[in-house]
Amino acid sequence: MSAGILAEIIVGLASGLMVAGGVFAVVVIISIVPRMAQLSNGKHILLYESCISAGISTGGWHLLYPLQLQMFGEFGNVVCGIFFGVFVGCLAVAIAEVLDVIPILCRRSKLVQKLPWLLLAISLGKTAGTLAYFLLPGFTQYK
Repeated sequence: MSAGILAEIIVGLASGLMVAGGVFAVVVIISIVPRMAQLSNGKHILLYESCISAGISTGGWHLLYPLQLQMFGEFGNVVCGIFFGVFVGCLAVAIAEVLDVIPILCRRSKLVQKLPWLLLAISLGKTAGTLAYFLLPGFTQYK
Protein backbone atom coordinates (compact mmCIF):
# COMPACT_ATOMS: atom_id res chain seq x y z
CA MET A 1 0.00 0.00 0.00
CA SER A 2 1.46 3.32 -1.04
CA ALA A 3 1.84 6.29 1.25
CA GLY A 4 -0.69 8.29 -0.79
CA ILE A 5 -3.43 5.70 -0.36
CA LEU A 6 -2.67 5.40 3.34
CA ALA A 7 -2.83 9.19 3.72
CA GLU A 8 -6.20 9.26 1.91
CA ILE A 9 -7.55 6.57 4.24
CA ILE A 10 -6.39 8.45 7.34
CA VAL A 11 -7.74 11.81 6.14
CA GLY A 12 -11.06 10.25 5.09
CA LEU A 13 -11.48 8.46 8.41
CA ALA A 14 -10.55 11.55 10.41
CA SER A 15 -12.92 13.73 8.37
CA GLY A 16 -15.76 11.24 8.77
CA LEU A 17 -15.24 11.03 12.52
CA MET A 18 -15.17 14.83 12.76
CA VAL A 19 -18.42 15.22 10.81
CA ALA A 20 -20.13 12.44 12.78
CA GLY A 21 -19.01 14.04 16.03
CA GLY A 22 -20.42 17.36 14.86
CA VAL A 23 -23.77 15.83 13.96
CA PHE A 24 -24.04 14.07 17.30
CA ALA A 25 -23.00 17.28 19.08
CA VAL A 26 -25.81 19.17 17.35
CA VAL A 27 -28.29 16.46 18.34
CA VAL A 28 -27.11 16.69 21.95
CA ILE A 29 -27.07 20.50 22.03
CA ILE A 30 -30.60 20.88 20.71
CA SER A 31 -31.69 18.18 23.19
CA ILE A 32 -33.93 16.12 20.96
CA VAL A 33 -33.61 12.98 23.09
CA PRO A 34 -34.50 14.63 26.44
CA ARG A 35 -37.45 16.41 24.82
CA MET A 36 -38.78 13.18 23.30
CA ALA A 37 -38.20 11.36 26.61
CA GLN A 38 -40.12 14.07 28.44
CA LEU A 39 -43.06 13.66 26.07
CA SER A 40 -43.16 9.88 26.59
CA ASN A 41 -42.50 9.95 30.36
CA GLY A 42 -38.98 8.53 29.93
CA LYS A 43 -40.10 5.10 28.76
CA HIS A 44 -38.21 4.81 25.48
CA ILE A 45 -34.94 6.72 25.88
CA LEU A 46 -32.73 3.88 24.59
CA LEU A 47 -35.03 3.43 21.60
CA TYR A 48 -34.76 7.15 20.73
CA GLU A 49 -30.98 7.10 21.01
CA SER A 50 -30.74 3.93 18.92
CA CYS A 51 -33.03 5.32 16.24
CA ILE A 52 -31.10 8.59 16.02
CA SER A 53 -27.77 6.74 15.80
CA ALA A 54 -29.14 4.36 13.17
CA GLY A 55 -30.61 7.24 11.18
CA ILE A 56 -27.38 9.22 11.18
CA SER A 57 -25.38 6.12 10.23
CA THR A 58 -27.85 5.22 7.47
CA GLY A 59 -27.72 8.79 6.15
CA GLY A 60 -23.93 8.67 6.02
CA TRP A 61 -24.03 5.32 4.27
CA HIS A 62 -26.57 6.72 1.80
CA LEU A 63 -24.15 9.53 0.90
CA LEU A 64 -21.55 6.94 -0.09
CA TYR A 65 -23.90 4.46 -1.78
CA PRO A 66 -27.13 6.19 -2.88
CA LEU A 67 -30.27 4.10 -2.53
CA GLN A 68 -33.11 4.50 -4.99
CA LEU A 69 -36.38 4.91 -3.08
CA GLN A 70 -38.40 3.72 -6.10
CA MET A 71 -37.52 0.14 -5.21
CA PHE A 72 -39.78 0.36 -2.15
CA GLY A 73 -42.84 1.24 -4.21
CA GLU A 74 -45.53 3.76 -3.41
CA PHE A 75 -46.17 2.46 0.13
CA GLY A 76 -42.45 2.66 0.98
CA ASN A 77 -42.33 6.24 -0.24
CA VAL A 78 -45.27 7.15 1.99
CA VAL A 79 -43.62 5.53 5.04
CA CYS A 80 -40.30 7.26 4.30
CA GLY A 81 -42.12 10.57 3.85
CA ILE A 82 -43.80 10.20 7.24
CA PHE A 83 -40.46 9.44 8.91
CA PHE A 84 -38.80 12.40 7.18
CA GLY A 85 -41.65 14.67 8.23
CA VAL A 86 -41.48 13.56 11.88
CA PHE A 87 -37.71 14.13 11.91
CA VAL A 88 -37.96 17.58 10.32
CA GLY A 89 -40.74 18.54 12.72
CA CYS A 90 -38.73 17.46 15.78
CA LEU A 91 -35.66 19.24 14.46
CA ALA A 92 -37.59 22.45 13.78
CA VAL A 93 -39.06 22.50 17.29
CA ALA A 94 -35.65 21.79 18.83
CA ILE A 95 -33.97 24.55 16.82
CA ALA A 96 -36.73 26.98 17.77
CA GLU A 97 -36.02 26.23 21.42
CA VAL A 98 -32.27 26.71 20.91
CA LEU A 99 -32.88 30.10 19.31
CA ASP A 100 -34.24 31.27 22.66
CA VAL A 101 -30.72 30.81 23.99
CA ILE A 102 -29.17 33.53 21.78
CA PRO A 103 -30.80 36.54 23.53
CA ILE A 104 -30.03 35.06 26.99
CA LEU A 105 -26.42 34.50 25.99
CA CYS A 106 -26.12 38.05 24.68
CA ARG A 107 -27.59 39.54 27.88
CA ARG A 108 -25.27 37.57 30.12
CA SER A 109 -22.20 38.32 28.03
CA LYS A 110 -23.19 42.01 27.77
CA LEU A 111 -23.68 41.88 24.00
CA VAL A 112 -27.18 43.37 24.05
CA GLN A 113 -26.27 46.28 21.76
CA LYS A 114 -24.40 43.95 19.38
CA LEU A 115 -27.19 41.34 19.04
CA PRO A 116 -28.43 42.60 15.65
CA TRP A 117 -24.88 42.44 14.29
CA LEU A 118 -24.44 38.92 15.62
CA LEU A 119 -27.67 37.74 13.97
CA LEU A 120 -26.70 39.52 10.74
CA ALA A 121 -23.28 37.82 10.74
CA ILE A 122 -24.88 34.40 11.29
CA SER A 123 -27.41 35.03 8.49
CA LEU A 124 -24.80 36.28 6.03
CA GLY A 125 -22.53 33.35 6.81
CA LYS A 126 -25.32 30.85 6.18
CA THR A 127 -26.29 32.67 2.97
CA ALA A 128 -22.69 32.76 1.69
CA GLY A 129 -22.22 29.07 2.47
CA THR A 130 -25.45 28.09 0.73
CA LEU A 131 -24.65 30.17 -2.34
CA ALA A 132 -21.13 28.72 -2.53
CA TYR A 133 -22.53 25.20 -2.21
CA PHE A 134 -25.06 25.57 -4.99
CA LEU A 135 -23.33 27.99 -7.39
CA LEU A 136 -19.64 27.04 -7.34
CA PRO A 137 -18.74 23.94 -9.34
CA GLY A 138 -17.32 21.02 -7.42
CA PHE A 139 -19.46 21.29 -4.29
CA THR A 140 -22.32 19.14 -5.54
CA GLN A 141 -22.30 15.91 -7.51
CA TYR A 142 -25.33 15.43 -9.70
CA LYS A 143 -25.78 12.07 -11.42
